[in-house]
Amino acid sequence: MSLAVKSLRGLLFNFALSIKKVMQTGLRTADIFERLRNGEIIPADDPQAHKMREAANSTRKLLLQMNNTTEPEGIRALLSKITDSKIDDSVAVFTPLYINYGKHTRIGKNVFINFDCTFLDLGGITIEDNVQIAPKVSLLSEGHPVSRESRHALVPGHIHIKRTPGLERTQPYFQE
Repeated sequence: MSLAVKSLRGLLFNFALSIKKVMQTGLRTADIFERLRNGEIIPADDPQAHKMREAANSTRKLLLQMNNTTEPEGIRALLSKITDSKIDDSVAVFTPLYINYGKHTRIGKNVFINFDCTFLDLGGITIEDNVQIAPKVSLLSEGHPVSRESRHALVPGHIHIKRTPGLERTQPYFQE
């Protein structure tokens, strides 16, 4: 089964669990970011939705600085601010890197992130030690339902990337 299918199945499973939890209890935690991290579906008319836009605007300001920095130390320092966590000196990031929130991303040691990657991390992204991420990879931990009635809701799901033996080096393919 492909990684995309597994991710979609995981999102749908989390979606079903969230709906069941809300239907059974009617309870929600107060903070929208905590609810996202817990996998709760956020309706389009959520009274705290503006906080996601505000946080994204703050993150964009830091990303603009980071993506225009050439020194690895400066990139790591700004990424630490974006993620609100310590980024180890062994981490290498080739900018540009795009992140919508940042505070739900955790990056291990000896991680390499190549050019032009996108992380949508409201649902959470964990990248363990010794992981290499290829150029233009998109890690999308949130999505939207396909039904017309709830299409504007936000459905979070956590992404967890582990080092897989044998996948550290990828064979490049060239178009002939």
